[in-house]
Amino acid sequence: IVRELPINRLPENTAGDIKLKAGAVKMLRYVAMAQNLSKEKLATFSGFSVNGGTFGQYLSQLRNAGLVVGTNEISITQEGQEIAGDVDVMPTDPQSLLNLWTPRFKAGIQKMLKVIFEAYPNSISKEDLGNETGFSHTGGTFGQYLSKLKKNNLVVIEGNEIKLSGEFYQ
Repeated sequence: IVRELPINRLPENTAGDIKLKAGAVKMLRYVAMAQNLSKEKLATFSGFSVNGGTFGQYLSQLRNAGLVVGTNEISITQEGQEIAGDVDVMPTDPQSLLNLWTPRFKAGIQKMLKVIFEAYPNSISKEDLGNETGFSHTGGTFGQYLSKLKKNNLVVIEGNEIKLSGEFYQ
């Protein structure tokens, strides 16, 4: 069963009413919380694959309704903010950001992010990260997990060194 939220206040160039499914509402609320999110971050926060059909369909629906704008960086519109209602403000302190991000990932990615977080302000080598998390630093899973963190702009990779991105310490 999919819960739907009726949206009656649409831009003038949109005909009729639409209904947003629960996933689209979740996406709208995350954009409202952050005001501006990369497409990758929005997908991660809302639990969808950035290349998936459902994510694309919901994002298109939000854009067509005039609730969000943007292609790679998604921003909330005034109307989108009104429809989203009261949402939490995106945390700015490092520990709260870590707490916000970690449940969005598989256990292995969570473990990697926590180890990198604990190493801050220092970087950690790929080999040390692999040793501390139980993954081979040359393995495919390690690379995929690290890539997911990088795509969400949570880490910076310079050669063999990995460091927490400025996202946590702005």
